[in-house]
Amino acid sequence: MTKSIRDALRIESGAFPVHAFDDKLFKPFVNYLSTQTDAPEEFLYCAALMTVQAAIGNRVYCQTGRQQVKTNLYLLLLAGSTVARKSTAVNIVKHYGRELENTVNAAHDDFIPMGACPVGFLMPDSGSLEGLIESMRAAGFVKRYEGKGKDRIEVEEPEHKNVLNSGTAVYSEFAGFVDMIQREYNKGYESFILDVYDGQDHKRTLKREQSYIKNPCLSIFGASTMTQFRQRIREDDKHTGYLQRFMFCHVPESARKRSSLVEIGEPDRDKELWFVEALKSVYLAAKQLHDHQTPFRLSDDARAVYQGAFEEDQKYIKQLSANNTEFAGMLDGYFGRLDVMKIKVALIFAVVERVFSRDGSFPSVSGDAMKRAVDVIGYFQRSTERLLQDEFKFGKFDRQVKQIIDKLRAGGGSMRRRDLQNGLRWNSKEFNEVLQSGIDSGLWDTVDEKEQSGQTSKRVQLCVTR
Repeated sequence: MTKSIRDALRIESGAFPVHAFDDKLFKPFVNYLSTQTDAPEEFLYCAALMTVQAAIGNRVYCQTGRQQVKTNLYLLLLAGSTVARKSTAVNIVKHYGRELENTVNAAHDDFIPMGACPVGFLMPDSGSLEGLIESMRAAGFVKRYEGKGKDRIEVEEPEHKNVLNSGTAVYSEFAGFVDMIQREYNKGYESFILDVYDGQDHKRTLKREQSYIKNPCLSIFGASTMTQFRQRIREDDKHTGYLQRFMFCHVPESARKRSSLVEIGEPDRDKELWFVEALKSVYLAAKQLHDHQTPFRLSDDARAVYQGAFEEDQKYIKQLSANNTEFAGMLDGYFGRLDVMKIKVALIFAVVERVFSRDGSFPSVSGDAMKRAVDVIGYFQRSTERLLQDEFKFGKFDRQVKQIIDKLRAGGGSMRRRDLQNGLRWNSKEFNEVLQSGIDSGLWDTVDEKEQSGQTSKRVQLCVTR
């Protein structure tokens, strides 16, 4: 593996690319949010990204070949057991989404034609697939009857309904969302999430009736502890398009000091208004491009940056395949999904650039916007690779192995065998089976240790490759 590839895609999650976010909107936004919560900085940048994305929605797209790439993202915050405020970070999107809805819809005469549906940025909390589809589907025709007796006739007339085909679904407890979509009455929810991700028109037939979702742009933003996530996701999910469509921001331990209630700052009314007005400007810029049916194009510089990143990814997968073909193949599926997210994030950055530079020229994604997007997605690539190797252990045996590794690491890499067993509280048969399997797999080993009493005990220690 060459040094440049190793540095670009090292397994460790690395620092979050704060430098990739502009000083006009994102950094002031996060700096302000940091006075309101002690949530990890990584989570706050993710919340800011998803808030701005919600304001843009399906109103802009980037034409790449025959594909119209929109800005929708599926992003999940994963926290260690001691990391606080994950739900707070997620609810930032909900708060500013509601504030933006109120602000935009209050200016009805200026921004919304009379008779048009109110503008929405957040998906409803209905909890059912039918409720989500009902919100997103286009208006059709309804039947009614006129007259009586032999003069009774069936009449079709246009349906009047609010259409929310673009919006962000927010789940402060993602584990609850996973539980919900696995219920019998939500059968097909997971398939729907896969189908609408690419933004293609969606048709569904139910009880002889057809519903159409035109120009969908569904985003998902949620948070979970790693323990809750592992308990609900199946091993097969690692190999399907379901997990591959998510970006994962994992913070095992927060670098920020926990703040007391009196250390948390109060909302600043002027700053709150400024950020909502900035989000409204982003929405209006995106709406103007939508109304004029003007897509974004990738500049020559942006294409060169993207192509260079793509080729680096391919080199890395190829070299990884030489040592671990199975893992390289699985990782390639995730990198393939993350690849298009470079364009999605670059498009979000490009809209913000356009607003603050007041650029009225033909919309184009700059090389700088693409470079910053590549840096952001590079973080998620490294995070995904590490999670697949070390954390995403969804079978019972895999979870047990992970528990032993975590305890050994907490003990400095080794523990007395009996202390390890007592800490896990498994029965002897189960403990011995998992312990021996780990020895056979080269994950850990046992060594004899002389105690002060003169007796010999066993110590379990992680192998150096871990």
